[in-house]
Amino acid sequence: MKQKSLVVLFGLMVVISVGPKLASAQQAVARSSSVPLFAPFVDIDPSAIRRVEQLARQEAERGGKLLSYSFSPDERHKAFMEDFPGLVEESQGPLGPALTTRMIQEASAGQRTADFNLSSLRGTVPMAQRGLVAEIDWAAHGVPQSVIEPRLNACACATSDWVIMFNTQAVSAEQIPTDLYELRDAKWKGKIVADPGLFPNVMATWSMLKGYDMARAKQLAGELLKSGNLLITSSALSLVLSGERPVMLGHAPATATLLGWLKGAPVDFKYFRGSGVFPLVFQVMKNTRVPNMALLRILWEVSDRGRETMKRLKVAWHTGIGPLANPDDRLVKLRKQAFDQGLLLRETLENWEERNQRISEFGEFLQSR
Repeated sequence: MKQKSLVVLFGLMVVISVGPKLASAQQAVARSSSVPLFAPFVDIDPSAIRRVEQLARQEAERGGKLLSYSFSPDERHKAFMEDFPGLVEESQGPLGPALTTRMIQEASAGQRTADFNLSSLRGTVPMAQRGLVAEIDWAAHGVPQSVIEPRLNACACATSDWVIMFNTQAVSAEQIPTDLYELRDAKWKGKIVADPGLFPNVMATWSMLKGYDMARAKQLAGELLKSGNLLITSSALSLVLSGERPVMLGHAPATATLLGWLKGAPVDFKYFRGSGVFPLVFQVMKNTRVPNMALLRILWEVSDRGRETMKRLKVAWHTGIGPLANPDDRLVKLRKQAFDQGLLLRETLENWEERNQRISEFGEFLQSR
């Protein structure tokens, strides 16, 4: 039987697992992701945030600083520090796909690593499997039960989708097909771009939804590359913004929405048959020196208070599910429509390992070209 011990770390009561590791993602939880696809969830109780803030400030008085890692360029730490003067968050990144591996290696070796983890199931299940995550009573801190992933010791704060992003000054949504095979047409020559870190996610999800093996995904990608229709480059986003290559395969719709709404860029997005929707979840790392700072940072980001601050400072944040998470409700409506049309593959704790294997296989294919 799995045993647990109750430990108090700098005033925060944390349950640390000392039993056997989770054997597999399928054993982690026998249900789909708890993140609602369409319905907003209630705001975090401000009094819960204030209680954790008091403990976080005690950690700061002892010299504690919060360390965070980011997958892509990120300025949310600046918004957090503006809302909580005197608390320091040092952010490192962008680290890209190496972020999870780095955290696992550092935490397993007893080295300092990020104090909290924000990732999809691909980056959070491995942490739970290795016993690197503190067990937090999220409900006691005002987090709705509907977005708590208890077997991952996680708070599921948001969702992220893979979509087609496009420059509205060069193409229209009506011109972009929902079937990726149609992008082989000669009219798309020199117009499509993909990021090397994001494209494997697109093709893995597309192949799963279509019921294809990865050979079909590799064949399609090979045809698009050989024809010159597709270019894979780390400068993909800038090429879309400039209109040089106006169509990008694989990005979060929040990026397009926020670029257009906050930055005034001429971009929009469209779901296709093979788009994916993935939960983004927070975990507090077990051996953090500042557990209350880490918890405060999470509660703040999933609260209306945090989203209001990021909105005011024009700092991009993930596609949240709260009432202030998006500039308007258009994204949620389009997601609902795409889901009803069978365009979306929903990542769960039952299928993430297969998707992960496909991502790795396709990544190796790209590196070999």
